[in-house]
Amino acid sequence: MAHGINLNSITPLRSETSDRSEMVSQLLFGETFTYEKAENGFCRIFNKFDNYEGFVDSKMIIEITETEYDELSNQPTHYVAIPLAEAFDLTSKCIIRIPAGSKLPNCGNTGRFGYHDKMFQIHRDFILPESEIAKEGLHRTAISFLNAPYLWGGKTVMGMDCSGFTQVVFRLHGYRLPRDSKDQALEGTEIPLGQAKAGDLVFFENQAQKVVHVGILLENNKIIHSSGRVRIDRLDEKGIYSDELEKYTHQFHSVRRI
Repeated sequence: MAHGINLNSITPLRSETSDRSEMVSQLLFGETFTYEKAENGFCRIFNKFDNYEGFVDSKMIIEITETEYDELSNQPTHYVAIPLAEAFDLTSKCIIRIPAGSKLPNCGNTGRFGYHDKMFQIHRDFILPESEIAKEGLHRTAISFLNAPYLWGGKTVMGMDCSGFTQVVFRLHGYRLPRDSKDQALEGTEIPLGQAKAGDLVFFENQAQKVVHVGILLENNKIIHSSGRVRIDRLDEKGIYSDELEKYTHQFHSVRRI
């Protein structure tokens, strides 16, 4: 296995070795991964953060050594804390936009970060050091993504699916969730709906009783989730009720406290 780092704003992970194939997830800026050569100029990659796998065009990969990979994994982590931040690329002298949850390699107190000959500068107010991550306030972070459009496989404010949304929000509060809703539904502890509180994960099922959707509980029996867009709807024991559509859109499955 070779080792790499993503220094693009985002990099799509695809289901097959073609730019036309389905996007199943994304690599955020600064995420590291292992990979192996595939076909058609693509590589099969494994994201270190959640071990999610997919195919990436080899032109989008920056290779690093195993030693560098280990060093990046063990250094203090700095995240982008706002939905979309701008950084200045000191190498190419242009702006790069970096989404929330991205890791900033070799980041110091001045906001300078990067790797090898790729160096960037970001405003310090956009940075969340790992040492300052707070477990509380998760539901307030979720609201900052309100109205982000739905995108299958997406993990950014420019487009995110339901589990990409929950994974990124929880990441900004120090939690490591799996990528897909069916796997997130195995995390933490199941809580009765009547005892649930803001910040809990709420899961929804299809007619076969398989988990297919997830959202984050807010106060006053509301839920924020990505369906068409990141939106707030009403929640009860039946599921999600949309006042906009005047109907139930998702069938309740369970609540988990992470």
